[in-house]
Amino acid sequence: MNNILCSGATPRYLSVGFLIEEGFALADLRQIAAAVSDAARFAEVEIAACDFKVVKRCATGGICLTAACIGELPPDIDLSPENIRCGDKILISGDIGRHAAAVASLNEGEATLFDTISDTASLGDIVHNLLDVCGNDIRVLGLLSERGVGKTIGRLESVCGADIVLDREAIPVTPDVAAVCSRFYTDLLHCSSEGVIIAVIPESLADAALAAMRRSAHGQNATIIGYVAGSQT
Repeated sequence: MNNILCSGATPRYLSVGFLIEEGFALADLRQIAAAVSDAARFAEVEIAACDFKVVKRCATGGICLTAACIGELPPDIDLSPENIRCGDKILISGDIGRHAAAVASLNEGEATLFDTISDTASLGDIVHNLLDVCGNDIRVLGLLSERGVGKTIGRLESVCGADIVLDREAIPVTPDVAAVCSRFYTDLLHCSSEGVIIAVIPESLADAALAAMRRSAHGQNATIIGYVAGSQT
């Protein structure tokens, strides 16, 4: 759903697939299915299709979910790295690395030590707030997801042909996440964040866009982390 949102579209329909091991606890399955339903309801997306497959034990580690989403794109929306211009500001919607830290903590059996919760969230409120304030003047939206800040910015630079300057000290990160990521990863900028986006906004609209992000429950830690310096040499 967040990928659909970052294109400027509104998610409408979701399909979900469950790959379940033999012997998986029915109570856990009910809890997961209810969480999926609650998340779709919160995002105002209809679950239009669902599929279940049962596989042999130890094939998936318990359960694996897949999803696909269809959205509706307004004809006047065009969000693309090619729209980026010199002087544009780089905004981030929240603190980074919490998803990577949560996964690493669980994989290493140290979740109780770090008590880190993933930042997975529907970003519809942030994106719609931005569109209300900036409309077609938004240059591009980028979901950090598995790319992290570093790869997301690198992709934008490669497409738009400009240098993007980041203020590393301005990028928000909580102390517990910094501790986990420094232990298990080489660079915090490459750690995944499933509920955080980067927005490239014209300088004249940056403050209004930042205020719009902060009006969202998932955007209260939003901040400006850099700018577009100009053409690459």
